[in-house]
Amino acid sequence: MGKKDTDKKLGRFSTILEIITNLGQILTWVLGVGSAYVLNIQTKPIVVPGIDITLDLGFQFALLISAMLGYVHFLQKFWEKNKEGLHLSYSFLDFSFWDLPRLKQPLLLIPIVIGLAISIQVSIKSYWLLSILGVILILISGFIYYRFSYHLSPQRRYEALYNLWEDDPEWFERWSKRITKQMDLYIGVRVRDLREAGNSYSQEDTLEINYALRKYFEKFEFEEDLVLTYIDDLHYQHPYHSYTSDDMVLMKRKNLDLREPIKEN
Repeated sequence: MGKKDTDKKLGRFSTILEIITNLGQILTWVLGVGSAYVLNIQTKPIVVPGIDITLDLGFQFALLISAMLGYVHFLQKFWEKNKEGLHLSYSFLDFSFWDLPRLKQPLLLIPIVIGLAISIQVSIKSYWLLSILGVILILISGFIYYRFSYHLSPQRRYEALYNLWEDDPEWFERWSKRITKQMDLYIGVRVRDLREAGNSYSQEDTLEINYALRKYFEKFEFEEDLVLTYIDDLHYQHPYHSYTSDDMVLMKRKNLDLREPIKEN
């Protein structure tokens, strides 16, 4: 038997085990939710014979919580296995409170809807159970609101841009050539020096230029003896100093102490 055949059999065996495990987790969830529902529709409380335990509302609610915890475990395994292939969020927290509410995997919400409906049915008969369910729903809604506020905020958009630029070597090479050319011709490189004349620039464009200057500085700081600072922090006699601009400037350290001659009246 060849190595490929052995690998195929091992792969199939692993797949079968995974299917069995998933079915077991789903069955556990169904039994928990189903048992809570069946107990809830009984007209008389059920007592376990021999040990005299009443399967009341508290027990039914505990079954629901246990079932939902089992489903959370299933979601965690699903996320770990499929986060790369299905392009899911890089954290389970974001997967739960950002991906699922946006219906990225809508079928995964079916057990949650069923569990919520039965939870309301069970809890509505008891004020304290309804209060607990309300607190749980408020906490979940709060987490969803927090993740949506973060992902839809401008800051998140900027972070996504930073990651895009960081992972693109051609982007840095293009900006590196422009910065190097400017450094060879002038005292230093300001943000305004990298803007093309006649073009309108947005906040994102300015962020890109600033980020390019920072990346260039991080890579060549010691090799080229560079300084990265703000224009308004320069000495007031420096040729690039300005009180009205907060642009960044990148220059050789030797150019940091340049002074313009004071004009005599």
